[in-house]
Amino acid sequence: MNALTTIKHGLLNNDALLLNSMVEIYKRQTKFEKKNMLTISKNKVGFDRFDAKMLSSFAEFYLEHNYLPFEKVTIARRKMLKYAKQLLKIANKEI
Repeated sequence: MNALTTIKHGLLNNDALLLNSMVEIYKRQTKFEKKNMLTISKNKVGFDRFDAKMLSSFAEFYLEHNYLPFEKVTIARRKMLKYAKQLLKIANKEI
């Protein structure tokens, strides 16, 4: 199994990995993007414009409460798969 496949498998099967990965992507949003829950920088870092509001709110909720309701975990799991390449770059300390 290659590294990208391993990350996707983890996102699908491991809640802790999923939630921590979501927070890692969130932390890479700019301050403006975090505050406004949107994406304006085209730097290929952080959430895209379609997911920024929702996944930022999920990450903030998780950081504040240390859990995410099941329904939101299910949504995050589906959406976070597209960030596997970015997570691989994070793991390799490229970003």
